[in-house]
Amino acid sequence: MEYFGWFSWILYIVVAVLAFLLAKSCWKFWREEVYKSKMPWVLLELKVPREVLKGPKAMENFFAGLFGLKNEAETFKEEWWNGEITRYHSFEIVGMNQTARFFIRTPKIIQKAVEGTLYAQYPEIEIAEVEDYWNNLPASFEEADAKGYDIFGAEGYTERSPAFPIKSYVQFETDTGDEKGRIVDPLAVLLEMMSNLKPEEMIFVQFIIQPDAKGHWKHDAEHQMHLLQANTQQTGLDKEGKPQVRFRFRTKDEEEAMEMIEKKLEKATFETIVRYFHMAPKTIFNFNIGYRGLRSYFWQFNRNRQSFDQNARIMCRTEWYFWPFIFHKKRGHYRRVKLYQEMKERFLPEETFAGKLYNSVVPWMFCFSHKFCILSSEELATLYHIPTNVVLTQSSMERVESKKLAAPGHLPT
Repeated sequence: MEYFGWFSWILYIVVAVLAFLLAKSCWKFWREEVYKSKMPWVLLELKVPREVLKGPKAMENFFAGLFGLKNEAETFKEEWWNGEITRYHSFEIVGMNQTARFFIRTPKIIQKAVEGTLYAQYPEIEIAEVEDYWNNLPASFEEADAKGYDIFGAEGYTERSPAFPIKSYVQFETDTGDEKGRIVDPLAVLLEMMSNLKPEEMIFVQFIIQPDAKGHWKHDAEHQMHLLQANTQQTGLDKEGKPQVRFRFRTKDEEEAMEMIEKKLEKATFETIVRYFHMAPKTIFNFNIGYRGLRSYFWQFNRNRQSFDQNARIMCRTEWYFWPFIFHKKRGHYRRVKLYQEMKERFLPEETFAGKLYNSVVPWMFCFSHKFCILSSEELATLYHIPTNVVLTQSSMERVESKKLAAPGHLPT
């Protein structure tokens, strides 16, 4: 009986600790939601001139400047009462009516700063505040389904350690030339795909980015560097059971990997959610455009130590042989519902347990399955930048002939 008495006290303590942690998570989630509800947003469209001579390097400089606009909760009050979170942004490429359009969704409070940072790198472009294009689309997947549309969508993520970068525009330029008309713009693949869509088809690509204020990935980067720098290798055990080691030289691949990590550590980094989906009337819907076409676009950024793939627990494809092996059609339906909603709302996954549970579609899809990528300013500029004049699919973009400028202030009125 004494044993059970002690056991009951331990059980009470465990339950009390769990209840406290859950209450703490619920409180923080609530305060963060209040903070986000008071944050007005603005959607900016980038209107590109007929010739853009600057390459992705200009966009890399923009992302580095954008990182400098970050905020973070520094005091107990800011974190636990104000619910302050680091402001995030959405960079979007949309293919509609056989035309590619570029958008940035950013908090209204820093709109002018974002525009100024972008103009500093691309003074020839035009930035216009526009109505959200989602207002002209079905409000939900159920409505889209009722109107005869189907979708395939997925979330992309980097498979290996965030310390290793994806293939960037620097490697594209090194392999194929310079920025004087001889480079291969990696965006050409996506723009070509959008230009070949039928008028009723649509492609959406989103990069939800949040400045990496905590830098947890840097611990893993240090670990990877330690493994690569090791100049000894264990070859086995001797007769006495002691480990046998030998000295070795680092390979060329290891030297390049160390250089990549060091380079990434020097740059501004962002926690990034990559989403994309294809929507079309069911009569002409082609599953392979989203599942294989968009997937192959991201595969061009793979390299020996880093690669993109689809998050199997988020993508809309479900089969009976996929875990958990039951109700695959039901799971597929609710994944479409959830992904459509997340694309429309530019949803950034919650950090708190309560937030993840609240945003789950129990039991069909859980918000615990989202995967962030840690991308540097160079990597982001590779994925999202103003297309250069070497892109052959310029007819698929609405381009402005000249930039609009404000009238001089000294003119008489």
